[in-house]
Amino acid sequence: MRQPPGVSDVALTFDDGPTPETTPKLLRILEDAGAKATFFLSGIRIAAYPQLAADIVAAGHAAYGHAWEHENLERATAARAISSMQKVEEALARLRPTPSPYLLRLPYNAGFN
Repeated sequence: MRQPPGVSDVALTFDDGPTPETTPKLLRILEDAGAKATFFLSGIRIAAYPQLAADIVAAGHAAYGHAWEHENLERATAARAISSMQKVEEALARLRPTPSPYLLRLPYNAGFN
């Protein structure tokens, strides 16, 4: 990675959470470092661990969708892929306003193979 002298910005992104095994520790590490990150969350995990998803947003991190069940959408119909991502956004919209522009990260790099 090349950057101009004196520039030290790095984009930190995490996907497929939140999980009780890693999210609390990761949030502490980021807070201790004074760093912000972007999280791409799976809807099924938001549903399972809503407080962890809320903690991510409350800490000032960006949160976007990563499909509902972390399913591989490579061979899914467009309607199924859109439905999966809309369902995740519905869960996230309970925690924060829908950002614009909207980012997403498809599981398994679907669409990029």
